[in-house]
Amino acid sequence: ISPPRFKDQDIYSHIDFKYNKRYDSYTCPAGQTLRTTGKWMKRGERLLKNYQNNAACRNCSLKEKCTTRKAGRLLTRYEHYEHVESNKKRLAKKPNYYRLRSRTIEHIFGTIKRHWGIDHTLLRTKEKVKVEFDIAFTCYNLMRIMNILDQKGLKYSIRNLTHMISTEVDEIKRKTKFINKYVFLIRSGNKLANA
Repeated sequence: ISPPRFKDQDIYSHIDFKYNKRYDSYTCPAGQTLRTTGKWMKRGERLLKNYQNNAACRNCSLKEKCTTRKAGRLLTRYEHYEHVESNKKRLAKKPNYYRLRSRTIEHIFGTIKRHWGIDHTLLRTKEKVKVEFDIAFTCYNLMRIMNILDQKGLKYSIRNLTHMISTEVDEIKRKTKFINKYVFLIRSGNKLANA
């Protein structure tokens, strides 16, 4: 919803207007109903509706406190305003949670979107988009490690990781051979018993 243009003036805020979801209308502080035509208008990438009641605003005693517009107060409601408001209420309950999130998560997305220019995906479907983001986050993590450890530290860490992985792979191969021999013995024993 559009806020008052002049913040220093004593003009009613959009908070003072009560939204009626059932009738898709607003009730102003004077008790009048502001309605919409129901048409969505496009402003940039956003869809919005205007709410007004020019006839009631003309003779309203609270007009000076409500608007400087000659025709009367005009409220603008964005398509996703309901979700924005519920998010604000959720954040008001846990303000420290958002601060923590902005310090840890927002930096990553900001770097990927603004510095690297990845502001949209090239692929479609959830699985493909996940792969695309996994690659971006892996690159981000490698850059972070390189900034923290320097190149030599990163190379050393990768060597150790490679050694650990190859050791694990060897262990898995050894266990797989053992299981295959065990299964073979069980099957051959069952064949002898059945014969």
